[in-house]
Amino acid sequence: MRVLNASVFKKNSVDVNAAIVGLVLAIILLPLRTLSSEPFITAIPVSLGLACLSYLVVRWQYDSTTELPTISTTLSKASTVAFVFGLGTLVLIAQQAHARTVPFLLLASALAAVILVQLFFVADDAFSPGLVLAQILALSVVVRFASLYTTPGFVGVDSWTHIALYTQPIFESQSLGPLAEVKYYAAPLYHILVATTAQWLGVSLRDALFLSVGLVTTLFTVTIFGASRFFVGERWAVVAVALYAVADHVVRWGINIIPTSLGLVFFVALVYYTVRMLSVPARLRDYGMMLFFSVAIIFTHQVSAFIALVLLGVATTVQLLFKFGHGQTIFGEQNRPVSEEAVDSWSLTVVTSLYAGILAVNWSVTPYANSTFIEFMPRLLEFTIAQSAGFLNLIDSSSPPPVASPSAAGPMAQYVAYFDGMGYFILFFLTIVGSLVVLHLRSRREAGLVLVVATAIMMVFTFLFPLFGVRTFIPSRWYAFMYAPMAIVGTLGLSYLAHRVTGRQIVVGLVIFALVFPGTMLMSQSATEDNPVFPDHNIRYAYSESELAAVYTAGEIDPAAGGLVYTDHPYKTVFPRSGSYEAETIRFAEDGSLATTGVIVYRPLQSDGATLFETGPDSSGTYDVPQSLLCPEDGEKFYDNGDVQMCRTQTTDG
Repeated sequence: MRVLNASVFKKNSVDVNAAIVGLVLAIILLPLRTLSSEPFITAIPVSLGLACLSYLVVRWQYDSTTELPTISTTLSKASTVAFVFGLGTLVLIAQQAHARTVPFLLLASALAAVILVQLFFVADDAFSPGLVLAQILALSVVVRFASLYTTPGFVGVDSWTHIALYTQPIFESQSLGPLAEVKYYAAPLYHILVATTAQWLGVSLRDALFLSVGLVTTLFTVTIFGASRFFVGERWAVVAVALYAVADHVVRWGINIIPTSLGLVFFVALVYYTVRMLSVPARLRDYGMMLFFSVAIIFTHQVSAFIALVLLGVATTVQLLFKFGHGQTIFGEQNRPVSEEAVDSWSLTVVTSLYAGILAVNWSVTPYANSTFIEFMPRLLEFTIAQSAGFLNLIDSSSPPPVASPSAAGPMAQYVAYFDGMGYFILFFLTIVGSLVVLHLRSRREAGLVLVVATAIMMVFTFLFPLFGVRTFIPSRWYAFMYAPMAIVGTLGLSYLAHRVTGRQIVVGLVIFALVFPGTMLMSQSATEDNPVFPDHNIRYAYSESELAAVYTAGEIDPAAGGLVYTDHPYKTVFPRSGSYEAETIRFAEDGSLATTGVIVYRPLQSDGATLFETGPDSSGTYDVPQSLLCPEDGEKFYDNGDVQMCRTQTTDG
């Protein structure tokens, strides 16, 4: 082991200073764990501290890069053959089980581990970037389409809205008239694409959704390769694609296919062209593609368009800082290669200005809540800040009614929460290391800083604002977008550690990473909305054949005066979206009695799974409620398909 001379820390090294500041900040934030048990609040300071400490230790102890040990060519070929057989087995498991079960997810995680092991340890003369990329895309297709085609109907809540309430009328009327009163009138690209695909291919809207947006969102992950190549070699650029492809929220929007999914495609393309414009001289084609994807994201999804504005705004700011010399003052001196001197310092300023102008015009004509989108959102933000803003004003958890028991209680609930977040914590750790590496770079530094700063700002919207009770920006939608720069910067950090640390510890570390990271991501709550690994703790946002049959039948038998039924959330969301009844959530009074009068739709998941019930005007929770209370055997029952039952309760409304 060769040790760096201690004088390296005596220089004004911005990366070392940043690592020290990060370590101090992590220590300051540690007491937050005494105020909240929220995993992201307790774990992020730990990840931040460990990442900064690891960087300082590696920076201090290792002064040169080393090569990783390699596996034999025979073993490399055997791993490829094993992957092919494993992929076939994965398809058979999904086909036989009619769902993505735990064995399916375990095998998918193992195949992802095989890919990562190939990337880490296959010798250069036996390594084929195209072959490994093909494996990643093949696994991505199987993982996502196994969910799509084994799930009756759609996964999620909003997918029903966009297909049943918006796309179906567009398809039938051949016009955008059905969107006239909703915000998607100015962002109809998703609906037009699905309707057009259905018409051209002669398939159902469900199949058209999967074959258009579903296929694009599955394959677009390869775009990460192009952006990563500006920072790392081919091998590590493929690693970035692998990390992004298995990320939980990326998988989520590959099975819960809504405009966010299509917006994510255009956003990653913008990431690539942003990095390109900051790295090499821009051509007319680059400007054209930037404008194309910018306009496309505006006409797809409002939240996605705002996130893209954040990215472009950060890129423009960083570029201007370096143009006027402030970047060198803030981030230390930078020596660009001669080939980069021709980079146009105003390229992104022009694109961002034009993008902001088009976005403002689009939002000013977007109908929303009897107003326009650009007028309503500031008022909504002001109202949210006035009503709910406050430190640690997290989502309320209510007390369970005496007749019910919490679905997710005890120490197991905490373990499940940490398991769901473990993949993110690992990627966050690598991103912090990669961010410090970016500060140490002598080339591609502007592009790297854009990704780092954009990630930091996205974390503000994802974590900091909700920490203070501000959720106007829909923080759950930001993760998959944030994962794009995180995968690139995180791979840079992983590559740095892999080539700096010597001995068995790095080999063991990489093998553990290959085994743990894909598994925790693929089996987390967000990636398994169709069939959660922990059904008692995580809500299932998909429905069985019998559950959907009950929804459609309910619309025909007309048992409810006023066309209203009561059931759990999220099951209640399917009824109005499928053309059946309006539905509301079953509510309990403070004394534990059933405070709902009318027709109740019962399904077994309400008694032995995670479903939401209301326990007050502004509170709800996941509880297991006995069937005898909701739909007793001796009660008035007028529908029973062996799984779902509909009955009438005479309980006095509380």
